[in-house]
Amino acid sequence: MELTVDESHQGTPESVWRRSSRLRSMPPLHIGNPRRLIVIAPHPDDETLAAGGLMAVAARRGIPIEIVAVTDGEASHPATGIDLGVIRAQERHQALARLGVRPTIHRLGIADGVVAGDAERLVDGVGRILRAGDLCVAPWPRDGHPDHDACGAVALKLTSEVGCSLLQYLVWAWHWATPDSDEVPWIAGRRLALSLSVRLRKRWSIGAFQSQTTVSRAPGRIEPVLPRAVLARFQRPAEIFIAGGHP
Repeated sequence: MELTVDESHQGTPESVWRRSSRLRSMPPLHIGNPRRLIVIAPHPDDETLAAGGLMAVAARRGIPIEIVAVTDGEASHPATGIDLGVIRAQERHQALARLGVRPTIHRLGIADGVVAGDAERLVDGVGRILRAGDLCVAPWPRDGHPDHDACGAVALKLTSEVGCSLLQYLVWAWHWATPDSDEVPWIAGRRLALSLSVRLRKRWSIGAFQSQTTVSRAPGRIEPVLPRAVLARFQRPAEIFIAGGHP
């Protein structure tokens, strides 16, 4: 899938998702009492965008949170001369602090953009972390970005082998899909309603990712990877997950 995201390619408008009875009528998500919440993030910001509310809820309940940081996100703006890996790690740290969560972060250090080509390292890294009784949160394997899809496929495989629960999240599927898309397993969708305080914290935390959300003018004009139309999808009153694991 060719995924183009910019001010000229804004994907399915958020107003369409907001009007969707399918999303509004999804059963509520019950996370139970997992041993740990393990969030697999292909890039810095994925965990906050897709599951910031879930992490905030889990933290308030005293559930330990661990993030598998698959890449450092260093390739979001190639050929700029900026050490984005360091910048994005700092942004993630600030975002998580704003959310009010203090997770353990496992940095795998796989190259941004080529996760599928380092599958053995990904399987080994995730496999060393997951345990029975965990709740794993990972991308849906057909989200639309190759790094997301690779992480989702590995999570689907390993959670089945280990015997832990799996929730899948969407990031880029919100861009290319619609509420009527047959490709997305909406039947397994679950809705986590967010309190106003959690919504405000999440919005504040997303603002920490300045390298992805603002126009950079040095060393040249760089358009945001996450323009306003994309950010609107993660400022909803609820987070949506696919429960049970679907290929």
